[in-house]
Amino acid sequence: MAIFISILALSALIAPSAAQQCSRQLTIANTQSSFMQCQSLSQGAAIAWTFIAENRTLEIAFSGSLPSASGWVGWGYNPSRAAMDGASALIAFSNASGSHLMLYSLTGSRQAILRNSTTDVTVLAQAVEIQGTTARFTALLRLTSPSSNIFHIWNRGSQVNGDAPQAHALDQASTSSAGSLDLATGAASSAGIPRLHLRNAHGILNALGWGILLPIGAMSARYLRSFEWADPTWFYLHVACQTLGYILGVVGWAIGLRLGSDSVGVRYNTHRNIGITMFVFGTLQVFAIVLRPNKTHSYRTFWNAYHHGIGYATIALAIANIFKGFDILDPAKGWKNAYIGIIIALGVVALILEAVTWAIYFQRRRSKSS
Repeated sequence: MAIFISILALSALIAPSAAQQCSRQLTIANTQSSFMQCQSLSQGAAIAWTFIAENRTLEIAFSGSLPSASGWVGWGYNPSRAAMDGASALIAFSNASGSHLMLYSLTGSRQAILRNSTTDVTVLAQAVEIQGTTARFTALLRLTSPSSNIFHIWNRGSQVNGDAPQAHALDQASTSSAGSLDLATGAASSAGIPRLHLRNAHGILNALGWGILLPIGAMSARYLRSFEWADPTWFYLHVACQTLGYILGVVGWAIGLRLGSDSVGVRYNTHRNIGITMFVFGTLQVFAIVLRPNKTHSYRTFWNAYHHGIGYATIALAIANIFKGFDILDPAKGWKNAYIGIIIALGVVALILEAVTWAIYFQRRRSKSS
């Protein structure tokens, strides 16, 4: 029952980022421009465009909100894939000298300085207007790609040093703001959706496997063995929970490695290292079951200490890493609150069973001495 409730609690949907209503008209400096197509984007952004296939020119109008008055907002074109690495981006920001719109070549590295040179797109004309934290810009571009189907990215950041925009945030909305556009028909798709599903699967499988089933399995071994009626049921329950938790956890861990390899220039070293340590400890526990000595063997005491120590360390690391995962994914609050509720419930049950277990222990001790 506890496992069923846990699955239900962790199966809520993450609310998507809000997107503003797109418009085919944009006014900058009291001059209104009209466009053929428009598309609403995440992060409160929108894009409108007119594409002329004969001369490969694309006129765009982009609007978005800056995280702060000292921040930036941008839109980029990538000729090969929906990703930051290799894209040419128009980035708008303001400083003491006014509003600026500059073209950059993006490398995909969070440490690299953006280079304001590119051969994939030529800017023929541009205009920008920033009022408070609202930015609008238009640009007339000539593309090198012969296709009308393009990949594009958009994002925003809170700081600009000189003319170098600093790294954007790493929350869910900021790392999934990419997709494709058919400039001729207006059809659009988001490259972030499959990636979002992988992130959700990574979080759910790890929380359920490492963060719920493993603690339940440990509790069954710690407390149920004190009840005579639970022998040997507690052992089978312990093995079942640990085995299923390990399998789900390893699948979630593998998905995490895939997400890490796909995230060029983005590294969560602490989260990754803890995850690898958990995998190693969990695998050691599997081998420990296979190599478990007989109860009467002289090594059994050492094996018990090793098995318990590695097991509790794995659970502690798992819970800590799950909360680090919440900070990285930044899902709806319901996810984190649900997991906190589950952990609190398991903790309360553990405290009650701990008291009962000690009571049984002292009762049996008194019975033997009398």
